[in-house]
Amino acid sequence: MAKFEEDFAGTIRREDYDSYKEYRKAKKRESYRRNKHKHLPKINESSKQINQKRREASATRARSPVCEVCGEQNSRSGNPSATCWDHNHATGEFRGWLCARCNMVLGRVGDSSELLKSLADYVASNGKSVLPTPPSPTAAP
Repeated sequence: MAKFEEDFAGTIRREDYDSYKEYRKAKKRESYRRNKHKHLPKINESSKQINQKRREASATRARSPVCEVCGEQNSRSGNPSATCWDHNHATGEFRGWLCARCNMVLGRVGDSSELLKSLADYVASNGKSVLPTPPSPTAAP
């Protein structure tokens, strides 16, 4: 292939065009193989839509234009399709329709109700620690 890069650096002679065409095809295939990850989102777009339809079909209630946790209208001008399909990660069962912010918070705390309660206590205590204070070391006599 290096031969063609040197030979075809400028103009292409008519008699060499077919071999140059094969060279370019091989280069494109190699480029696609190296950069396949850039092409995958385009290929998988239809499967993403199929999964979204399956999720919506398994929901026990219609998609809401507001978040079921914070009650705020969605950031995309109240577009009901902007709500996130929330589910229990252990069972896979549908829980509700959430805004992206509430869905992200649940994901960040790993669906831990204890951690969420601790965070709520922390905010309510004005940033003071809500953990039990460890016993102070006593001075040895």
